This record gives sequence, C-alpha cells and structure tokens, in this order.
Amino acid sequence: MIVLVSLLQAACVSSGDVAYAPANNVGFAVMDELRDIDGIYLDRSEKAVHESGEGYIVESLAGILWRLPLVATLTVEVRALDAESLSIKALDRAGGTLREQVFVAGRDFEFAEGRIRFRRSNLLLQDRQDELLGPDVTVVEFGIDQRGDAKVRTIFSGAGIVVVLPAVINQTMEFRFPRVGE
Repeated sequence: MIVLVSLLQAACVSSGDVAYAPANNVGFAVMDELRDIDGIYLDRSEKAVHESGEGYIVESLAGILWRLPLVATLTVEVRALDAESLSIKALDRAGGTLREQVFVAGRDFEFAEGRIRFRRSNLLLQDRQDELLGPDVTVVEFGIDQRGDAKVRTIFSGAGIVVVLPAVINQTMEFRFPRVGE
C-alpha cells in the first residue's frame, strides 16, 4: 500500500503558484462602489511577465469575460447602472458593439473588499480550452489598480489528468488594462 501511494505521488504532475504580472505591478485600489470602475479600457493587456523573468502572456479583457478573440476587440467599456449592476461592452475598431452584457451582483458576481469577483467552475471538458481532464475553479477578480487602470487577477485551481499523468494545478495571473477614456 505504501509503495502504491509513493508511486502515485511520484507520477503526479504538480504546478505551484506560477505568477504572471505586468512590470511595475501595483495592487488593487479599494473601490467603494461599482461606479468607481466606470471607464473605457484597452482590451489588450500590458505584457504579464512570468515571475522567473522568462516568458510572458498578453490577455484580452473581453476574452476573460466572454472568450472573444483578442484581435476583434479594441476597447471595453464598463459602466455601473446602479449599486448592483454593471454594463460591460466589447467595442470593435470602428466603435461598434461586439458584445454587451449586464452583470448583476449576487447572480453574476460578488462585490466585496472593493473588488468584483466572478467565479467559474468546469466539470471535465465543458467549455474548456486546455488539456486538463478534471474539475477546476477559476476566480476572476476585477477592479482598478492604484494607478487607475483596470486590473484583473485570475486564480485557477484544478485537478485531473493532463495527457496521461495526474495533475494538480494552482496558478495566479495578474493583468493591467490601460484606461483610455472616461
């Protein structure tokens, strides 16, 4: 039995907190109300560099919210409709609306500690874009940073099979989306 447990542990692929973040990363500013995030932001993030200094990721804000391709969206407009709901629009290069959605507190997100938190869960391969076969949870924290730009932190946790090896993955990434308008 001990040999079996040892073999399973040795075969398990594990990825710890692999952090990606933009250069000169700053923390979240505390938003007192949803209206504090009102603005227009570039859809394309600044480069988020791996903590080792090798490699980077560029993310799409519309891609995080709706899985829209990075090339289609130029800006994302965020407006609080009231104390409980947000209208978010993905705008193309001509100013046309690619996608618009009203997000409601309690149904689509929670507003706590000055941040908006979306939570997504996947079972097996439902709406998946990666190779992990197993359940996972992604928490997306959305707010403004101390410079006034949009900030997104994604926290991914999953367990399952990658190729043929058992895997446990925990990954945190932070992205900054520059504000380009009020």
